[in-house]
Amino acid sequence: MDTVPLCLSLKIHLQNPFNNPSSIGKNKTRARDFGIDTAKAKKWGKKEYSSLKHQLKQEEKNHIKEYTKNASPLNSYLRENDGELGSDKIKNKKIEIIDNALKKIKLKESIIVYRGTDGIIFGEEFQKTLMNGNKVNQNVAKKIMKQFEGTALLERGYLSTSIALANQFIARPVLLELKVPKNSEACYVDPISYYPGQYELLIARNTQYHIDDIRVIANGGSSKLKVTAHLMI
Repeated sequence: MDTVPLCLSLKIHLQNPFNNPSSIGKNKTRARDFGIDTAKAKKWGKKEYSSLKHQLKQEEKNHIKEYTKNASPLNSYLRENDGELGSDKIKNKKIEIIDNALKKIKLKESIIVYRGTDGIIFGEEFQKTLMNGNKVNQNVAKKIMKQFEGTALLERGYLSTSIALANQFIARPVLLELKVPKNSEACYVDPISYYPGQYELLIARNTQYHIDDIRVIANGGSSKLKVTAHLMI
């Protein structure tokens, strides 16, 4: 993990995430961003999938669909084994099939994706302390900013994201806005997802992303932590 800069200004801004342009720090390459425009996201996704669906075998589609139904078994297994295959031959086979599918697919352009998550992405100590009721604990937020802004996080499992800022993220205490660069191993899987309508872009396992900015944002009468980051490839 990168070291945190010594001179770090703590940024706590209450703002509307839907009106705030993406902040991507030093990584200023342009990227497609649908934000809350689900109609455009759906149109793009349909076109994207139509060009790649023939590259995927039926077995690969089936295992991706199974993963989208419940990602926990495979992701927990990968995290327990530091992102590598373990001793479970059945899970290993499923992972190899999904890996092979994702290796076939390269993003044709850079894109902004979203993910709703919890304080645990920064460590177990923040899972219960980040939120004070429906508002972010400001002292905990400052600690997270100081410790993690400008660093890199590694996700050992697959990373499920959405190309649109959809309703499923509203209730989560952390909103991750992630820039995925062109040529990344990522596949738009919504048409074969067990839960279509989430506009899911599935990103390969062992993904490392750099945290460019962390801030507190308004969310109606509550607040949440917004993390802006970019994928490192």
